Amino acid sequence: MASGADATSTAADVKRARRPLRAQLMKRINELDHELSRSTPDATLLQVKLEMLQKTYEKVDVLDQQLMTVIARDGSDEEQDAELAAISEYEEKYRIVKVRVENLLEEKTSESASVSSDDTSTHRSGVKRTYKLSKIEIRKLNGEIKEWLGFWSQFKKIHEDSQLHNSDKFQYLVQAMVPGTRAYHLVSSYCQAAENYPLVIAALQDRFGDKVMLTEVYVRQLLKLVIRNVDKGKPVALSTIYDELESHIRALETLGVTQEQSA
Repeated sequence: MASGADATSTAADVKRARRPLRAQLMKRINELDHELSRSTPDATLLQVKLEMLQKTYEKVDVLDQQLMTVIARDGSDEEQDAELAAISEYEEKYRIVKVRVENLLEEKTSESASVSSDDTSTHRSGVKRTYKLSKIEIRKLNGEIKEWLGFWSQFKKIHEDSQLHNSDKFQYLVQAMVPGTRAYHLVSSYCQAAENYPLVIAALQDRFGDKVMLTEVYVRQLLKLVIRNVDKGKPVALSTIYDELESHIRALETLGVTQEQSA
């Protein structure tokens, strides 16, 4: 249906349909900014307004992509550059306020959980916890195949989050790539649109997450460890060999290759 509209619509038609939605988008952004500026923001109100903002942005995003298709077909390079800059400006405003709200809600949730946990801990042991756990940072993929398992075990939580829009997942994915690496160039080769997110994930899994290829990599690492120890004039410490062997064997077991299978 969207492709049919693209084939018949003009840029003016799409812009006309998008104009009231953009106005509504900016109104919701300003409402959230106002609530965030208060000394004690209402968490429930923020959550409701954020959900409404996300729905509005999704509608705008669909029209943005449709407009870029029409301009690419009928317009000039200058029109395309100007429209892309305007789209990026609106997207930046949306993402900034979205992150601010999410951070505040996360902070309030953490504080509530911390108070509840402290109360329970104090009730049970009479000792109040005095430390605060730090936030977990997303592990970045540097383009090395053997780094895939550790990266995917973390990013999978974002990937499987049904409440997170694909455009946001794509943004998190870009941030999780080490700039200049093969993985970064692969992800960057896709336009950051929601419909491309499943495609770029499939490409990453095909390039770095293939089970057969990963198994070969870790088996090769085991063989290199043995060869390295034989070739060196000074033998490697037994504890070092043991730790490295255990690391590679655990990786293979994660892939479903047991010690009995590869004895």
